[in-house]
Amino acid sequence: MEDIFVYRVDPPIEGLAEIRAARTAWVNYHQAKMEFERGERDFEDIPAYDPDQYSALKKKYPGAAVYMEAERWISTGDPIKVRLGTRGMEKILNGEDPEAVIQEMSRELDVFRMAQEG
Repeated sequence: MEDIFVYRVDPPIEGLAEIRAARTAWVNYHQAKMEFERGERDFEDIPAYDPDQYSALKKKYPGAAVYMEAERWISTGDPIKVRLGTRGMEKILNGEDPEAVIQEMSRELDVFRMAQEG
């Protein structure tokens, strides 16, 4: 059987690569810090990390930030969040206002959850 490799190519959203890189730096820093606390890594081996960079980039590139939040919703496996996250990603790719997109995603999720409870 032939191996199949899937490569993800990010869409051309301004700031997406920068936010992903900052998120990766945050994850790497916290992972290294936990390893240090468990005695598995030397302090000098903890990578440098700017704690304000991720937040600053999300503010600078709201479309990319909302796109990544929509991706996160899709990764939950919750069918409603998957549908809303997919729709949110499409709206960002179509140039819609990021703040309006995330508000609509949240509002629709709230409406669905309330309908489930009622």
